Amino acid sequence: MKYADVQRMHEAGLITGEQRQQIIDHFKLKEDDSRFLAIISIIGAILVVSGVILLIASNWEDIPRGVKIAIGLLLMLGAHAGGWQLREVGRKYRKSGEALHFIGSGLFLATSP
Repeated sequence: MKYADVQRMHEAGLITGEQRQQIIDHFKLKEDDSRFLAIISIIGAILVVSGVILLIASNWEDIPRGVKIAIGLLLMLGAHAGGWQLREVGRKYRKSGEALHFIGSGLFLATSP
């Protein structure tokens, strides 16, 4: 039995808050925390940001200023919107959402003129 299973039973109304806490205490359940997924997500985010930086840097002089700003804003807002969707709305892929927020922040740095 996992912590998330007990939480879902409580949200479905199958058990009370007191019963939920008793089950968690009895089985010594902890909130699910996947460090491996967090590490892979951060490494993936770093690689994506590095690729975008290299793409922009190799063509920096040829890109008009307005296009640089527009592309930078669109990429950054898209990454943050995806991160928000995964982390806050769906609440299913929190680590992936955090990685997308990291990508959004890196894209802000990469595309600032």
